[in-house]
Amino acid sequence: MKDFNESNSTELNLVDVKKIRNKTRMSQKEFCLTFGLNLNTLRHWERGNRVPHGSALTLLNMINNSPKEVYSILGHQKEYKLDSQHNKDILKKIILSGKYSTFKELQQLDSEDFISVVFSLIEANGFPYKQIDKENGSLIFLAGHDAENLKPILKFNNQQEEGQGDLKSVIEKSYLVIFAIENQLNDLIYLPPEMRKEEISRVLNNLGVDDSFYTNILKNW
Repeated sequence: MKDFNESNSTELNLVDVKKIRNKTRMSQKEFCLTFGLNLNTLRHWERGNRVPHGSALTLLNMINNSPKEVYSILGHQKEYKLDSQHNKDILKKIILSGKYSTFKELQQLDSEDFISVVFSLIEANGFPYKQIDKENGSLIFLAGHDAENLKPILKFNNQQEEGQGDLKSVIEKSYLVIFAIENQLNDLIYLPPEMRKEEISRVLNNLGVDDSFYTNILKNW
């Protein structure tokens, strides 16, 4: 019998289904939104209460063998969703380097890293779908909750110039919040609850963001 990872399986158990989803680095919700599956059904599969069959079994086997190809067939090739963890890893590495304390400084990065960073900041605001369009040297970032209805949120005539768009300020502040999470706020877990709360409030006040903005970024980060 061939190895599970090298062939189509006629039956997938809960471990197999989890392995397939983990290969895409997606949460259960993201996986279902991306590949058109029912969230409750996926949860049953991963608990072992049910097993996939029919077209669902075929789709899971296809995703296991070539997730990016399936993703492309479904029409999502421009959204780079399968690279979410990669984007986050790049942003985290850049933050921990300590070289870039503001979003403006990030514009010194090479083009691909800069795009990955902006994608990660878009995701940190709860947008599951994003896209980059390059037109005559301009970078246009689009985002949304519906893969078929993405809207422009940020544009750079070139990477070195000031950005513009409806979410320009949101993206810039998101970077400052994540920078604080990975630096000033990282060790607050060791403080008593009241002291931790006061310190978080102090940092957020300095950044010019409220608690709801911080909570949303923290949840998605």
